[in-house]
Amino acid sequence: MKGEMRGRMNFSMEEYQAILAKQHKPIPDDPHQADDEPESTLSKKIRVHCKAHGWPALILPQSKLLSHFIPEGWLDGVITLPSGSAIFLELKSKKGELRKAQRLMVAMLLTLGHEVHKVKTWKRFLEIVYRGKCT
Repeated sequence: MKGEMRGRMNFSMEEYQAILAKQHKPIPDDPHQADDEPESTLSKKIRVHCKAHGWPALILPQSKLLSHFIPEGWLDGVITLPSGSAIFLELKSKKGELRKAQRLMVAMLLTLGHEVHKVKTWKRFLEIVYRGKCT
């Protein structure tokens, strides 16, 4: 049965849309104009920032080798913050959009109560981790 917990959750696109409509939770997006740098540069800045602040973080590089070890649609990163929360990030370049598998993963994570953000800019990353109080 789809959506049933058996080690993982499977949602059809229709179920995903119904979940978001029911919860009134749109996919969080970055309201800022995207930075003029590749996604890999943003990813590196985030890894360095997290390490410097002692925040355990897993920011995965785009790699076909990793696709065999992580669930389809898994987001680019997860960061644990001092507040005791963990946030999931999907990093995107200027023209980047979520793939179908990523939209389904976002729906699952939101349904499970996790915080998820689509990040296109360094400024947006700082707003998220410092809750609007950039330092």
